[in-house]
Amino acid sequence: MADGLLLQERHRTALERALEASTIPFLVQARDWARLPERFRREIERRHAVLREAQTIGGVASSAPGGNP
Repeated sequence: MADGLLLQERHRTALERALEASTIPFLVQARDWARLPERFRREIERRHAVLREAQTIGGVASSAPGGNP
């Protein structure tokens, strides 16, 4: 898989459950980047928009306010 970044099944499941339980007013579909077809990854890279830059706190990337992941 791509760059060995395969998301562990338990983490993916936890993320999906959290999104389903959230009150976000729009549909969010999480996908494991490493499992996406190369063609689809290229399209995402070509057309993506950064909504918020990630912060690095103690060597860990976080995009949450205050640096809390």
